[in-house]
Amino acid sequence: MHWNYRIIKTSYKTKDSKGKNIKEYEYGIHEVFYNSKNKPNAYTADMVYPYGETLEEFKKMLGYYVRALKKPVLKESDFKKAKKKKNAKSKK
Repeated sequence: MHWNYRIIKTSYKTKDSKGKNIKEYEYGIHEVFYNSKNKPNAYTADMVYPYGETLEEFKKMLGYYVRALKKPVLKESDFKKAKKKKNAKSKK
C-alpha cells in the first residue's frame, strides 16, 4: 500500500441566514492511501498543512502539495464507491 497527497472535495451541512439546512463544500489536501490495484481507498480525516523545521523542508512540503494540484480532484463518493464494491464482493 502506498499514499500521496491529493485534493479532496468534501461536504458538510450548515444553515443559511434563514435557518434552512444547506450543504456546503470545501477543498483540502489529505493523505490518500491506495489499495493493491492502485485505487484510492482511504484518506486522513483531517486536512494536512505545510510545515517544516527549515525553510527548505517547508518548500519541499509545498512541492508535494503543488503535485496534488496537478492530479484530478477526488470526492468523498470516490471512496464510498470503493467500499461498496468491496462489500459487494465479500457478500458473494
